[in-house]
Amino acid sequence: MTTVGYGDVIPVTVFGKILGACIGIIGMGMVALSAGLPASGFNSALHRRRREYEEAVEDALVDGVSSHDEIQRLEKAQEELGVTAEDAMELLETGLRRSGAAVYACPHCNKPLYHQTAGLEDDDRV
Repeated sequence: MTTVGYGDVIPVTVFGKILGACIGIIGMGMVALSAGLPASGFNSALHRRRREYEEAVEDALVDGVSSHDEIQRLEKAQEELGVTAEDAMELLETGLRRSGAAVYACPHCNKPLYHQTAGLEDDDRV
């Protein structure tokens, strides 16, 4: 709609200049709209996937105990939903804090190691 020309054809009248300006603004709006709609769709899909993974974390931690099966379900949900490892860890940490479970952190990198669970063996802990 708008071009960088050499000025060989330009509107001369006031009406022509106003019409040219309106067409330029409308053209830029059409380009912005066509770029904004897919970006909005991608953003919505990302938030929906994160919300679904967060619900899976809440379901896994509802009883305060993370069994081996629940951990595998979370890993499968992470893979299916396309949630990054960093986002998954953040959502898991948030879920652990909400559930009130004790989170043990690595003294070097401060990443969570596992949370305290009642009645499970050491190898079943997350």
